[in-house]
Amino acid sequence: MQASDLYKCIADPQRLRIINLLNEGPLCVCHLQEILEATQVKMSKQLAIMKPLGLIEAKREGTWMIYSLTQPVNGLIQTNLDYLLSGRCAECHQL
Repeated sequence: MQASDLYKCIADPQRLRIINLLNEGPLCVCHLQEILEATQVKMSKQLAIMKPLGLIEAKREGTWMIYSLTQPVNGLIQTNLDYLLSGRCAECHQL
C-alpha cells in the first residue's frame, strides 16, 4: 500500500472513526452500523474501500461478519511518517 492511499482512506471522517473503533478490537459489522448510526449500504461502501488497501480483514462467525484491523494503525502510520521524513521517498522531494 502506498502512503497516499492510506492517507486518502483515513482522510474520510467515517473511515477514520471505523479505524479508531477497530483499533480497540474486532467488531461485527452490525455493531459498527449501530455505533456510527450508519446504514448497511453506507457501511458496506466504507468497508469495501478499506479492505483492498489491506487495512481491515473480515471473518465470518456463523451469520456474523467480524471486522478487525490487519495491524495496529498507529504503527502503520508511524512507519509511513518515518519513511516520508527520512528523505528516501522520491515523491517527497516534489512537495
